[in-house]
Amino acid sequence: MAVAFFLVARRVPPLRERPVPYGAAYGLLLYGIMNYIVVPLSAAGGGGAKDPLWVGLSVVVHMFLIGVPIALFVRAALREAPTLQPARG
Repeated sequence: MAVAFFLVARRVPPLRERPVPYGAAYGLLLYGIMNYIVVPLSAAGGGGAKDPLWVGLSVVVHMFLIGVPIALFVRAALREAPTLQPARG
C-alpha cells in the first residue's frame, strides 16, 4: 500500500504537496479495495460487517490512521532523498 502511493507520488507532485487530503482519499480507496476485492477473494470469506457504526469507524481508521500516515511518510521520504524523485527532462 505504501509502496504504491510512493511510486505514484514520485511522479504526481500534488500527492506529496497536499498529503492530508490525498492521504485520506487514498485510505478510503484502500478501504474499498480491502473490503470489496481482497477479503471476498480470500479464505476469510464472510459478508463483512453490517453494523453502520463499525463500517463508519473502519472508514475513518483507513482514512486517517492508514492513508494520511502513508502520505506523510512518503512526503518526508521524498524530501529527505530528492534522488528518489524521477528525473525531469
